[in-house]
Amino acid sequence: MRHSRRQQLVFFVLLALFVMATSSLTGYTLWLLRADAIKSGLQISALLSRSFSDHLTQSIHVTEMAGVNRIASDERQLDARQVQKDFISILQNSPYLRSISLLDNSGRIVTSSTPANIGLLVSTDHYFPVTHGAQSVLRIGQPWAGRDFIDGTESSQQHPVATPDSFIPAIQSIEVNGGQMTLLIAINPDYFRHHILKQLAATSGDVEVLRLDGVLLMSTNPQARAGTRRGHAGYLRQINEVESGEFEQAQGDGSHALSAFRVSTLYPFVVITNIQREYALQNWCYEIKTILGIVGPALLALTVLAIAFYRRHSQLEAQRAKSARLQQINAAQVFTNSHEGILIAALDGTIIDANDAFVRITGYSRDELLGQKSSILKDGLQDEAFYAGIRSQLLEQGFWRGEILNRRKNGSIFTESLNISAIRDDQGVIRQYVAMISDISQRKEMEERVRQLAFYDPLTQLPNRRLLDDRLNQVMLASKRSGHFAALMFLDLDNFKPLNDAHGHSVGDLLLAEVGRRLTAAVREMDTVARFGGDEFVVLLGELGLDRAGSTEQARSIAEKIRLSLSAPYFLAIEPGNALTTTVEHHCSVSIGAVVFVNHQATQQEILKWADVAMYQAKEAGRNLIRFYAVDTPAPP
Repeated sequence: MRHSRRQQLVFFVLLALFVMATSSLTGYTLWLLRADAIKSGLQISALLSRSFSDHLTQSIHVTEMAGVNRIASDERQLDARQVQKDFISILQNSPYLRSISLLDNSGRIVTSSTPANIGLLVSTDHYFPVTHGAQSVLRIGQPWAGRDFIDGTESSQQHPVATPDSFIPAIQSIEVNGGQMTLLIAINPDYFRHHILKQLAATSGDVEVLRLDGVLLMSTNPQARAGTRRGHAGYLRQINEVESGEFEQAQGDGSHALSAFRVSTLYPFVVITNIQREYALQNWCYEIKTILGIVGPALLALTVLAIAFYRRHSQLEAQRAKSARLQQINAAQVFTNSHEGILIAALDGTIIDANDAFVRITGYSRDELLGQKSSILKDGLQDEAFYAGIRSQLLEQGFWRGEILNRRKNGSIFTESLNISAIRDDQGVIRQYVAMISDISQRKEMEERVRQLAFYDPLTQLPNRRLLDDRLNQVMLASKRSGHFAALMFLDLDNFKPLNDAHGHSVGDLLLAEVGRRLTAAVREMDTVARFGGDEFVVLLGELGLDRAGSTEQARSIAEKIRLSLSAPYFLAIEPGNALTTTVEHHCSVSIGAVVFVNHQATQQEILKWADVAMYQAKEAGRNLIRFYAVDTPAPP
């Protein structure tokens, strides 16, 4: 009796330890999954902050360079009317601007793309950053309510912007004929909000753009008011030390956000992306339910089975036969009712039995399977060496676990998770094989969709900027090893905006998709075509020649082929709302900037910048042209 009680105590102690260990392991696994989800959310926030910061910086930089170059290049007496015409021309290709103006030393607008602004007095004393003297630094003012200076009102901490329309003023000093004038631009925040909301839904989070002193310039959160100062934000204390960061913060409504900030590389503003933590943890919550839905019942079942097993083995010898029969019944029920497909096969692969789940997954009836070889399910896509490896591991280790492609009765291919175990007799000889399968096709398709969204542009199916960075790094490494030159082309479509204005963005998307197809057809299979954003594309050519001149001619030949291909007419089929299909014929050209490089003579950012400069040279020279950047010339500012 005493020995029996000791056995009982040991059994229940071990069982309790097992339950505690399993529960702890499950909790630790859930904690790790949550940490991974939080980390992934922070990484996505960081990627979005970088993308939005680069987009805003590049847009402002293009306008700044165009305006400064126009004024600074005029060596004669300033012609206000001609400058106004040039400003209007710049504005037509810049939807992210409301107006471009020029101030005299007194702060009065002397010319503007908006004639009504002329003569207005604009105070710029408090623009940030504060400078001493006529430093050529872009300075940003408080947001204004209204659409332009003529009907606008400057905001403040006490009186933030409370109207739907607003704009952000920015200035830069320019030397004109020995004197100083000020370029004044009115930035359109609506353009950037729409751009951001295409990538981050309002229900998922929001994005804020702050001046480096904490003034809110714009936000996708409709409750936020431009012009208020975020002096309490902890990340504002970090921007003088680091250009980016990630953190988790509590918001005013009690919710938590996974936030990341990115300071502009050129201008005094920072972009903060806030992704709702509960949004980032949606998949984790689903995983919790799934794991607990499996582990909880399984642990309970194991506990019950362990106790039942102990009691059965504690019974008298006469009751063991009955217990054995009950175990056989339970095994049959598991075989019959399991949600996983179960197959029992002989050593030569002949199917002995299959459960209902296996029948449902494969589409074969049980009668059709019995007596057949398991090779009836082979898809024909995996070679004999693959199956030989499975047989070898089964003989050596007694099991095989992995993913495999099989074919259903209707001919469709599906991905399954497969576990095969070798069943041995008392002498250790393998007698049968038991295979358990689960259809994981939907999960694999979801993983592929996630990978596609992460590395490819959803409209054109071309590599996006993230994948382009990786491809460019690979080409640079290959060039360093082989000594072969490579080339990068920056392409910008001419006459694209009128198509959007006339027929809408859906037709513009058709054109962009067709451009992607033509670009892919115009280059070699080893080359990379990527969408850089908007109507801008990048072509990356590797393994050209061993000398610069020959490589340049190769790149020029491919660029000319691209230019001719993209200049051909586009016939875009649209459905305007009725059953009839309308074909829109559109003509557009492309301006191409290219740079030929070798080894690691420059960084990725420099190579992209050089190609971008060459592209703008092609634009300024009349468009529909190809321009190469001379690497040995001084770098552009």
